[in-house]
Amino acid sequence: MFKKTVNELFRCKGSRLFVILMSVNYALSCVMPALNGGFVDFLVTNRDPSRVVWFAAFVAGIGISASFMSYAMGVNVSRVILEMTTRLMGATCESFERGPLEKGEQADSSYTTQRVYADSNAVSSFVVNNFLTIGLNIILIVFIFIILFSINPVFLALSTCSLGAYFILFRVLKKPLYNSSLANKEGLSKLFASVSGELSQLFDIKCDGAYDQSARTLKGVFEGYYPIYMKASRVSNLATSSDGLISSVFRGALLVISGMEILSGRMSIGEFTMVNSYYSMAFGCFKYYLNYFKSYQDARASFDRLEALSEGAEDRGTISVGHVESISLSNIAYRYAGKPYLYRDLSVEVERGKPIPLPGRTDAAKARF
Repeated sequence: MFKKTVNELFRCKGSRLFVILMSVNYALSCVMPALNGGFVDFLVTNRDPSRVVWFAAFVAGIGISASFMSYAMGVNVSRVILEMTTRLMGATCESFERGPLEKGEQADSSYTTQRVYADSNAVSSFVVNNFLTIGLNIILIVFIFIILFSINPVFLALSTCSLGAYFILFRVLKKPLYNSSLANKEGLSKLFASVSGELSQLFDIKCDGAYDQSARTLKGVFEGYYPIYMKASRVSNLATSSDGLISSVFRGALLVISGMEILSGRMSIGEFTMVNSYYSMAFGCFKYYLNYFKSYQDARASFDRLEALSEGAEDRGTISVGHVESISLSNIAYRYAGKPYLYRDLSVEVERGKPIPLPGRTDAAKARF
């Protein structure tokens, strides 16, 4: 999925600026906990008010710079996601149009429209928000582990155990998340198509007074979608609740160990502030990867649905046709979906420059022929 979409990403306007802003923002976030912890210890040992003011101003300046960069990055991300969504929609529509005619005519236009937009947006949002972050978070975790080990190896062991717990949780929920997400997307697309279908028949509904029938139709579709939605919701909330449980257990262990170290004099308040901040950042990274894998199943389901629409696309425009003197058709047939054949076993040869009349009633498929 990344291989096919990242190329589209870098064709979008502002994508390179987005990469720069995110990298700088991550670098600033790495140094902030160390600065805050250093400032606490600085207050304990320093008695010069002017130096305190300068140190505080420096720390605040770093934080303000990060906030402005975060705003600029957020605006840029929105622009890139919109353009990438449009590009994916265009590519999918072109592949669908180049596919078999029968497949296109049998498709529900409302269902297909909602499916193309929702899945293109889901894939674009996932790729833009994760293609760089996934690597930066790995670097950040390594940096945090080095800091924690330099303060106390026990904190590194505790972090490693919590990372293992998140990995086990992902392995358990990987398949249920994908299956429930795929089923939920299909159900939602069908629900949207049903609503669109009822609205498109507004004139007939008013003429027949079939308001109750319309309501019953929508209720039936909703009742079919409801258990699918609830199953997806249960799986998603199970992942979120398990995340909170793991976080609470290991954070409690951190507080106990840190408290004992402070009481024994082996850790300062500033070091505790630093450890607590970096540990929170580490948990933020672990949670990111849990949400990443959860979002990946959702995005992969969307990508698979886009690929399914693109199947059967013909490769056109790569072969040049020379001078054509005649065209021969042999035993061709055509019919509209679900209707009798308009013609079958039709053979004809058309020569250059020779006009051929095509008499027939309206809707006899003369233009199609």
